[in-house]
Amino acid sequence: MRVARRQEFAAWLEQHAAVPAAVPQWLSRRVWIASVIAWADTEEGRAALRAAHLSAARFARVVRVLARFADGLADAMWR
Repeated sequence: MRVARRQEFAAWLEQHAAVPAAVPQWLSRRVWIASVIAWADTEEGRAALRAAHLSAARFARVVRVLARFADGLADAMWR
């Protein structure tokens, strides 16, 4: 059952989750935050923020929260 679900999820990812090669990789929380915020300051990033009606400051706050959860620091909140 678990193998089938994993394969189904992998197939879904291949179809729906394609991202450009320039997506920041997770090396550390600090590096990821800096990379994503640097992307937001590119022409492509500014256009994406405008399209989503997000200010750079709000985007940076969201990025920091996402990084906190991704790094496992917020796990204690859910126990």
